[in-house]
This record gives sequence, C-alpha cells and structure tokens, in this order.
Amino acid sequence: MLVRFEQFADMDRAILREKQLKRWHRQWKINLIESDNPHWVDLAVGLGLPLVTPRGTRNGSWNKFRMTKWARLLCDDQQPTQTL
Repeated sequence: MLVRFEQFADMDRAILREKQLKRWHRQWKINLIESDNPHWVDLAVGLGLPLVTPRGTRNGSWNKFRMTKWARLLCDDQQPTQTL
C-alpha cells in the first residue's frame, strides 16, 4: 500500500530526503502522510500499479489503529512481529 510519495529530479536529492525522513519521529511521519492523504488512500493505483488489499481489513477499510501500526512498520523499517 502506497500512502505517500515524493518525486525528485535526481537520485541524490531523493536519497538526501530519504535520509532526512529516516531521522524523523514516528508521529512526524504520520503527520506528513495525513497532511497529504488524510484517509490513507492507496496511491499506487493512480500510478498504474495494481490495487493491493492489505490483510487485516474489514469490508475494505482499515481502522485507525491498524493504519497507525502499518505506518509505523513502513516508516521505521521494522519487520512485523505478527500478521496485520
């Protein structure tokens, strides 16, 4: 699931931004995501990628707890200890 992305003209700038975001606190990362995508819509479809339904959904929507947990896994590069 892709909830936020940034485009850069060159790889060096993209790497610098990635390193900057790695140093951010979890809540800052969540706030950044929610400032552009408050409903955590999967943006991959708009880029021509196939729709992926994450595990742990109920009727196709995630509750806030699961979305926050998913964001933590994505933002902090942690390996999941249990199935979402």
